[in-house]
Amino acid sequence: MLFRRMLAWEKKCGGDVLGGLGYVTETHERAQISAGHGAKALFVIPLAQMGSLNAAEQTTESRLWRKVIGCALPSADTLARVAQRVSLDEIRHVIGAHYAKLKRNKALPAPKHGLIALVLDGHETMSTYLRCCESCLSRRVHTADGEREQHYHRYVVASLVGEDFHLCLDMEEIGRGEGEVVAALRLIERVHAAP
Repeated sequence: MLFRRMLAWEKKCGGDVLGGLGYVTETHERAQISAGHGAKALFVIPLAQMGSLNAAEQTTESRLWRKVIGCALPSADTLARVAQRVSLDEIRHVIGAHYAKLKRNKALPAPKHGLIALVLDGHETMSTYLRCCESCLSRRVHTADGEREQHYHRYVVASLVGEDFHLCLDMEEIGRGEGEVVAALRLIERVHAAP
């Protein structure tokens, strides 16, 4: 009930984010599930405070998924593939339209001092000893079983932070041989250039 009310408020104040995400496309031409359904699920899972895609997968049978995203919740592997292949420019467009509507509706109140901060912060989103992709960073880790190679991804995230809200605007992956500052400069340039 509370979750539905939150989505209704989001639609009223920030526009139809779920509707916008429904039009997102991906690079894979013969996907079995539309990128729009996957993008909607990836938006809703953190709002529902589910800890991971695997935790969300345990709720696949819930009728709420059909109401919110328009289909049954895809598997964790399918959602991971959608996240990997979705058009980032289209996601950025949806976030930009969402921000513009929130601002127009005065749903982003400034603190008493009148300033809303743009916060840049580095995050490590995942690490594993088992899998690696072409954009993975690697490090040697000392474990009880000896030294092992660990693969991970790091990002710099740009968020607007006010008194009662936190809105993620964009993120930039930190590449091999780069530090957070280099990625943050690219991110600031892109966020500043956004309409």
